[in-house]
Amino acid sequence: MQTNSNESNFRCKMEVVTRTDLGSYRYPSSTTSEEPGCKSCLTCSQRSASEKKTCEKSASGKGEDRDDDSQSSRLSWRLDPSESLSDWTLVVSSSQNSNEQRVSDKPFENDNHSVSEMSFVSMSDIGEEIKEIRKASKIVPLSTSYHVHQAVLGVGPRKSQFFADFFRSKRKEGRSNFEDNTIHIEVKRSASEAFPVLLDFVYSPPNSPLETRREFAVALRHLGTVLGIRELFENATKFIAADIAANTSPLYMVEADTFGHEKVGDAALRICASKFQDIKFSNLILLTPKLFENVLHAPNFKCDSEVLSNRVASYCRCRVNEITIPILMSLTGDEVMPCIAADESLYFLNILSQLGEESANNSLYKKCIKSSAKPVLNAVNKPNSSDCGTISNSQSKRMQNISRNAEYECLSSSVKVDILEHALRKS
Repeated sequence: MQTNSNESNFRCKMEVVTRTDLGSYRYPSSTTSEEPGCKSCLTCSQRSASEKKTCEKSASGKGEDRDDDSQSSRLSWRLDPSESLSDWTLVVSSSQNSNEQRVSDKPFENDNHSVSEMSFVSMSDIGEEIKEIRKASKIVPLSTSYHVHQAVLGVGPRKSQFFADFFRSKRKEGRSNFEDNTIHIEVKRSASEAFPVLLDFVYSPPNSPLETRREFAVALRHLGTVLGIRELFENATKFIAADIAANTSPLYMVEADTFGHEKVGDAALRICASKFQDIKFSNLILLTPKLFENVLHAPNFKCDSEVLSNRVASYCRCRVNEITIPILMSLTGDEVMPCIAADESLYFLNILSQLGEESANNSLYKKCIKSSAKPVLNAVNKPNSSDCGTISNSQSKRMQNISRNAEYECLSSSVKVDILEHALRKS
């Protein structure tokens, strides 16, 4: 009996030491206690008053300062490399002229996903070749260095399959000190800007949310694909699904086109086409002419014809150097724009004139002639009027702020004759 008593006292003392040292440690839930204030302790009645007080303080959650210390000392790529004991330097470069190959929009259809799709990544093995390409094309890449840890990138709970394969391949080759442990990759500009968000996500605890902005969402989805980070891909996809709406759809169309993510692009296109009239013009101008054309010819496109003519004219003013006759004809075709707003008729006639397409057989030309009677009569009858000689307030903010009178004077004599003849017949 004496032996059992000694063993019991020994166990109790060990539990007190362990409990005091570990602070936030919790015993199994099956453990019982005689005191309600200390539900997680064994043989509490055998302890001294001071021991009980220490234990109750820990059980009540007053050891939070220890948790804060653990968070502040969490391993991060943002720490000084001498402090974090970083073992690799990741150099991420970008340039406006980079022509990376696009990748599949279905990266995780099976468990045999390969990160070999990341063929645009230029590792140090082909560094000299990349340098020659840059020299020939006068590309000056923007580079940022990150001090990372191969245990996190290649083995951690949010590991990158690409980096895991890379580290293992270098170890097999006996090149553990591969070029001073530096990795060089080259990506598109938005993907480069999103890289800190990617690293924060990889270094964060499992199940923590992805914290990003919509400007980086598609780039992160793309990086999750090519770097083989399944959880990043899934979180970025969820972010896009929750964020995509009328006024965000143009941005997602542009980013999806940049990275070749067709699913995201198609979803954004459908929303943009159906809500076109409600989208702010400052968002629509993000679209390239080809994407703008795709919106206007989408099956579910909806917009009043005169409103559309105002928006197309504004778009052409902002992207005047990118507008060609095929693009203009596509944006103003009868199937999408059966009539032209009178305020924009002279502007479109000037575009046709500048592009050398002043033909009476041109459908846009005919529509402009029909709708130009009022603005032309105002320009002819009141050439010096500040009210009639200027465009509306909403249009005055556009890139080309010229009067209707000036627009009329810029037209050729044959076009003026057609306009006046039609105006006289209509009057």
